[in-house]
Amino acid sequence: MAEITCNIIKDLLPLYAEGLATEESCRAVQEHLAQCESCRRLFAEMTNDALSGAGGEPQKEAAAVDFMKKSNRRLRRWALFGLAMAAALGACLFLIRPAFVSHLVGAEQAVIENLQVEDGNLHIEGHLRDIGQGVSSLEFTAAEGVVGVEMKSRLKNPFAKNSFSADFQTDEKIECVMLDEYVIWENGVNIPESVSRLYAAKHAYIGSMPDNGKSAAALDIPRDLGPFTSELQTSQQPYIWTMYPEEDMGSRNRDTLNARLDYYSAMLIATVGNLDAVRFVYTAEGETVERIYSEADADRHFGSSVKEAAQTALGLYRLMQAW
Repeated sequence: MAEITCNIIKDLLPLYAEGLATEESCRAVQEHLAQCESCRRLFAEMTNDALSGAGGEPQKEAAAVDFMKKSNRRLRRWALFGLAMAAALGACLFLIRPAFVSHLVGAEQAVIENLQVEDGNLHIEGHLRDIGQGVSSLEFTAAEGVVGVEMKSRLKNPFAKNSFSADFQTDEKIECVMLDEYVIWENGVNIPESVSRLYAAKHAYIGSMPDNGKSAAALDIPRDLGPFTSELQTSQQPYIWTMYPEEDMGSRNRDTLNARLDYYSAMLIATVGNLDAVRFVYTAEGETVERIYSEADADRHFGSSVKEAAQTALGLYRLMQAW
């Protein structure tokens, strides 16, 4: 083969470096590079790589592999960065979520400081018991003289303050105002929370122990008498609820205690539809005492039917005041 000059090799080197030269041209270039120091230096400058000795193959593939490794490392770093950012964002959303999520406010969570009603106009103001909570919204509905107030709260902030004040107007004459399930005003009278809680716990059948428990809790019987067990007589009338306080009542004045038990009995009879009598069996200084109080006893004390009185929250309020 005729000797190939350096000028021809220089023309072929770009194709050779890119792997685009023919097989015959590649052999010619390799043979020339093995003998020509000047062209080897030129090729090294073009590829930024050194040949592995005379007649060595260019390390193009190694460079490509190195490039891919570097690219993969960059991609992995970006992927890890993305995951870290997503995790940080999720943590932030989890932490700040309570500040933006609202919850319904139960009547026991709000203190009504001022409630005024005149015909179809209502003004209400107060604050939340939890000083860390703020009112996020206050909405009203009206139907057949009953105004319902729905309050929502979230973490206190400049846009959700702990106190609230609002006015509402309807074309109907307002006869009753309810916050959550509690009646808080009825026919000109503000209804105390203790009355509202008991009225909300009203139920029809003594046979429902979960409902009975709500009524007892509304009267604070467990807090006053301590833990007790119950027995229901529902197979035939009179339907009787018997309570057995577990603590000895010996340190209490007997007359005061019995008067308190009569009050509890009357309120339960008034607010449990088919309850005829309440019986307490307790111990006082080791002595077992039994006290039973019937619907007739309650009616006699009040002067009229306690069950009829408890048909409205205002009637129940007056009944509770009679004791």
